Amino acid sequence: MPPALPIAADLAAQIPQPRVFLEGNPTLELNDDPNYAPVIDAVHKTFIHLAHSDVAPYVIASIQSRIKAQALDEGTTERRVLDAKVAVSNITDFLRDSTPCIVLRDMTDGNPSVAALQWGTVLKGDKPTAEHNIIYIEKTLAMVLCANATPPPDVQSPTFQRDSALVMLSVTVSHETIHALNKYTFGAALVTPKIGTFEDDIDNGKSEAGFTFERDFYNYRLEAIWEQSKFADANTRMWHMKLMFKNPAVTSLIDSDVDEPEYLQFNPTTVSTFIASLSTHRPMDIWAHRLTTYDFDDLSQASWLRFHSLGTAL
Repeated sequence: MPPALPIAADLAAQIPQPRVFLEGNPTLELNDDPNYAPVIDAVHKTFIHLAHSDVAPYVIASIQSRIKAQALDEGTTERRVLDAKVAVSNITDFLRDSTPCIVLRDMTDGNPSVAALQWGTVLKGDKPTAEHNIIYIEKTLAMVLCANATPPPDVQSPTFQRDSALVMLSVTVSHETIHALNKYTFGAALVTPKIGTFEDDIDNGKSEAGFTFERDFYNYRLEAIWEQSKFADANTRMWHMKLMFKNPAVTSLIDSDVDEPEYLQFNPTTVSTFIASLSTHRPMDIWAHRLTTYDFDDLSQASWLRFHSLGTAL
């Protein structure tokens, strides 16, 4: 396979730097704060990669095409859906002309349980204003990336933990951008219908476009694992996060008497390769890197599959 080519500067320049805010009283815009520059840069590179990589626009167009076809089959009368244009250029046009704002907020409402964690969401409702085009991101995830962030003394590999947080932030932003684009294209009234080739939405029994994008684009869905004792402190929890994914091929081959599916843990090579891929036309091929098998201990650890609003505390 030939080396991945960098995204040309003129293409990257088409996608504006997103405005990023920290929710509070008052809510603060962060774009002029140098401490948040790594966060803004990570979001911006993710947007550029979604708009101009070789694969992402086609994956996204396929998802939107299947959503519209299913809605039409179910007899929708929503004018926004009937008139919606589905094209490979949708994601590029959206991120260039209607770049979402990012708002960092406490997505746990102060609840120290892993089951309360939600990594991201889009602003609900449907108004034709820029103020309504918002992606919310869990603020403690972004805080690890801040230039002035100080790791706890028990963190052995601060660079690896920062890189892991950047990977999670990028995938989270990508996931939520799919929802924001679908809202922009089809209107907020459309809930992704049940589609056999999509990932399931356990909250409403229908399908989940964001997870479907992750599966089709990255070839995996991330999970985060913590020692339960390390999760309660919101100021340090993201420094102790372990990134995992379940290998679907391995899971399907495990004997029925095995309690837990096999986890594969991201390593420094994996996360650094992912980060480098954001500046190229090609998504990271996770299978090109050896990952470590991880034995999950359900007595001392907590797992949370991202974006499930109820979560799973094991």
